[in-house]
Amino acid sequence: MRATQVAVLRMVLAALWLLAVAQASAQVAYVTRHPAIRALRSELDTPEDQIDFAKAKVAIDRIVDPSIDAQATLTQIDAMAAQVRAMLPPTATGEQRAGALRAFLYDAGPWNRGLVFGYNFAHPDGTHISDKLLANYIRTRKGNCVSMPFLYIALAQKLDLTARAALAPSHVFAKLLDDKGTWHNIEATSGGYTRRDILYRQDHPMTDTALANGVYMRTLTKRETVVAMAHVVAEMYAEMGNAEMLVAASEVILERSPKDVDALLHKGYAHVLMIRQRFASKYPTPRDIPVEERDEYRRLRAIADLWYDRAEALGWRMPTKEDDARYLANVRGAAAAAKKQNMEKSR
Repeated sequence: MRATQVAVLRMVLAALWLLAVAQASAQVAYVTRHPAIRALRSELDTPEDQIDFAKAKVAIDRIVDPSIDAQATLTQIDAMAAQVRAMLPPTATGEQRAGALRAFLYDAGPWNRGLVFGYNFAHPDGTHISDKLLANYIRTRKGNCVSMPFLYIALAQKLDLTARAALAPSHVFAKLLDDKGTWHNIEATSGGYTRRDILYRQDHPMTDTALANGVYMRTLTKRETVVAMAHVVAEMYAEMGNAEMLVAASEVILERSPKDVDALLHKGYAHVLMIRQRFASKYPTPRDIPVEERDEYRRLRAIADLWYDRAEALGWRMPTKEDDARYLANVRGAAAAAKKQNMEKSR
């Protein structure tokens, strides 16, 4: 009788395990088929020779905010490119086109009705997702280190200039290829001027390992530039606390850019969210977790650690409090300088 009961219990447990696996598989299948994930995958799989940076950025932004009028935004970008061309002679060199683009965005004049594009100092930490969306940046003329370089890159492409994105810790900047075949760093958040590598390393501390692995400062390919645009989708799911969708978005990015540190960190954070939602919200300490649930807790902890370890192996390091304070001080300094400049112009 006892042996029969044990056998029945084992059958019940096996059935419950299979049911759990089936439910998990169904959830994974649902998430990977989610329209947002399918749209993201489709955008990142655009053939390299067909990539239009403006279209890619707007399409990705619409995953974050479906209310964005894609056609209206693209029409605005085309009109901006036409205005820059109107500032140029018919046979303008690349240097002249780049100069006109910089002036159009950052110098007040009739070409922009005296309304320049600038950093949104109301959000100095640069983490507000709305500031990262191109439509919002064009409407308000206030952006951050995501929307600003990507608008520059999109317009540069329409002016037959070669521009790509590059990354620093928690920062995106543009790279521009000149007529002699030399790449230049373009800091879109600071007047669109060139900026030396050493200054990026001072403002955004990064390890030699990260540089050697091509994590930071490297000129990205066209596809990798679009992949960098996709970070905002993962950030949205992280902010929402949607762990499953965060995993799915991160996987789409990592499939196309395996060394993408932001995606590695997002995937690790997704499992931290799962721990918070399934355990920390119910049990004061890990010791309070029921024995039958501890294996799942340990599994999620191990997976989270795995993804963070992979990011660290590529050279990523957690920013220190001093790093964060230095960054905010730099932004506040730039805000004060911009305010002073505006006051002098108004005299």
